[in-house]
Amino acid sequence: MSPSRTWSAVATTFVLCLGLLALAPAGTGAAASDLVLVPTATTVTGSNPGVGALRLSAVASSELQSYSTGVMVFEIDGRKPVTVPLGRYVIAGRKGDLPAPDEYTAVADFTGLHQQGTYHATATYLPDEGSGAEGSGSEVTTTLTRKVDESTLTFNPNARGRAVELLFSVQAYPPNALVGTVVVRDRSLGGAVVSQHRHVRAGQAGFATIRNVSRGVHRYRARFVPLPRLADTLRGSVVTVDLAVGR
Repeated sequence: MSPSRTWSAVATTFVLCLGLLALAPAGTGAAASDLVLVPTATTVTGSNPGVGALRLSAVASSELQSYSTGVMVFEIDGRKPVTVPLGRYVIAGRKGDLPAPDEYTAVADFTGLHQQGTYHATATYLPDEGSGAEGSGSEVTTTLTRKVDESTLTFNPNARGRAVELLFSVQAYPPNALVGTVVVRDRSLGGAVVSQHRHVRAGQAGFATIRNVSRGVHRYRARFVPLPRLADTLRGSVVTVDLAVGR
């Protein structure tokens, strides 16, 4: 090929490249930082689930949707921030988490606060990278007024021949915390103690079996007794059940 033809081919290729660039869609190659993010709004509410406890619940939403990805960062006066993924519930300072009421809500409990203190709290939404949403925040002021927590004792004795199975649980705040002792007495035998569990945790089931029980109707009374350190802030509870054994 002659030099003149070679230069002609190069020139033609250059012109074609310029044409392709001109036809490229506008915005091609734009940086991710140039993308417009969807504004969001964070809504936070405060409540008093137990003595000295503040519960913060927060959701993030735009005009079109609520978000189930990303995290909420909760802060209250004088406490370290707590980061909670949407859809989860945590108690500050404790390991592990639990499901939140729904996948859009993040929940954090702060415990050990003054029983009647007033606290300023904030929640900040941090979306996942690439979600198309921008972060947002909200705040709330909550006064803690609860002075005493109520406990609920569930007690279910069950006779199997001359064996009696005892099933019980204590509902109290906070969940999974060591809260006290459950004592089961047989009132038909002069109130004799037939079962005692000292290390009862809130929300966890306890189980025991009594064998060689005399035939007849027995009146079992289960009593939950709070730990001494909780005696002023958590009320005990009692359940009595009549049970026919050996029939």
